[in-house]
Amino acid sequence: CLKYKVVSVLNGRDSGKSVSLFFLFFEEGRLCEQHYYFGMVSQGHSDAERVYKAWEKMLDAAGRGFVVAKSNKGQYRSITVRAFGVNKGATIYFWSGEGDALDNIRGVRLNRLAVDEAGFVHRKVLSTCNPMLLSRGGKKLFIGTARRGGCGFIWFKEQYERGVDGSSTRMDGYKSL
Repeated sequence: CLKYKVVSVLNGRDSGKSVSLFFLFFEEGRLCEQHYYFGMVSQGHSDAERVYKAWEKMLDAAGRGFVVAKSNKGQYRSITVRAFGVNKGATIYFWSGEGDALDNIRGVRLNRLAVDEAGFVHRKVLSTCNPMLLSRGGKKLFIGTARRGGCGFIWFKEQYERGVDGSSTRMDGYKSL
């Protein structure tokens, strides 16, 4: 995941895809030589809040003042932690992937965008979040379950096919698992 600009992971339910984001945050974040910014997009507002609370619990458990700031206010959910590895600290944003939910988020720059249950996240998330990745050379991770009917099924399928070896839409820098 650290090697590619865009990684898409398609796997069955309860296979640990969402939990892997926590490990990715620490693995990639510890190597960043500046403040590390991680944006996480969930299926909806209630999912974003549920994920925020789960991460808050895990990060608070680190103790010793590891969490230095947190906010659980709508689309401004975030947790900031003190430095670890070579970074100068890190901030995780927890956003809803509903259609217009990210329209008012401005000025955020990301090292990593992670979209959980991508098949159920609105396509508009891409056009809103892609500019957030530009100044930091940020990377994207899309994870989800193969299931038709979600509002993001088509764009997630397109992203996934770009990383499949031998696909007619294969693109450099993309990897699909």
